[in-house]
Amino acid sequence: MTGASRAWPGEIVGHRGAAGLAPENTLEGFAAAVAAGVDRIELDVRRTSDRRVVVFHDFKLDRLHPDADGRIGRTVSRCTLAQMREIDVGAALGRPGCHVPSLDETLDAFGSRVPLNVEVKGSGADGLLALQLTADLVRERRLEEAVLLSSSHPSVLRRAQVSVGEIDRALIVSRKSSGDPIAVATGMACRAIHPEQSLVSDALLARCREAGLAVRPWTVNEEAEMRRLVDRGVDGIVTDRPDVLARLLGRGRSSAGTMPP
Repeated sequence: MTGASRAWPGEIVGHRGAAGLAPENTLEGFAAAVAAGVDRIELDVRRTSDRRVVVFHDFKLDRLHPDADGRIGRTVSRCTLAQMREIDVGAALGRPGCHVPSLDETLDAFGSRVPLNVEVKGSGADGLLALQLTADLVRERRLEEAVLLSSSHPSVLRRAQVSVGEIDRALIVSRKSSGDPIAVATGMACRAIHPEQSLVSDALLARCREAGLAVRPWTVNEEAEMRRLVDRGVDGIVTDRPDVLARLLGRGRSSAGTMPP
């Protein structure tokens, strides 16, 4: 890596905790991310049928709960918090004993230790409810400055601009996204865009800098791509392997938990 790369001031963002090191979106995974030296943890949240918030990525349970026997709903929004907490996602990912955490316990365990990027899953009424419940939990703990809310759905971010404007927000952009991402993000007073890694170009970075938007691409797990993006000057990298990126940058555990400028 170049000398400039070694001095890179960007964030190491652990994807779903540290999905390449421990079961995704679990307390064990978040602990692994902190141990690996992340500057921020990315996690996903969905709302349950009893209006609670759980840390879970998928809309359906099948991938992480393949042995469900019909006792509970097949989607997160049809399950209660108690039912979700029974699911051993680690069993499906090769490490039994890792269960679905609530957002409450995640914030209590890690909210004061390391900044969090909370991706609100769902669109329409489902996503809007998840957003409001999430924001309420963040406010109750006075963690507004430690949390970044992100979504790929402009409708969710539009509501967030009005109802939780004191919490920073980011627009997630993929190859399937429509419209001009910079215009969409700035129109809703977002502080960052999180693009799929293949979308990062010099032109995109130049426009984002002009608009005052931070750029944190996802999900970057190959060393060569990490080097390319660091040399291009992105503001952070979302990765399943924060340990690999930390090693490339020559960083130790002391960087974890620090807030970026």
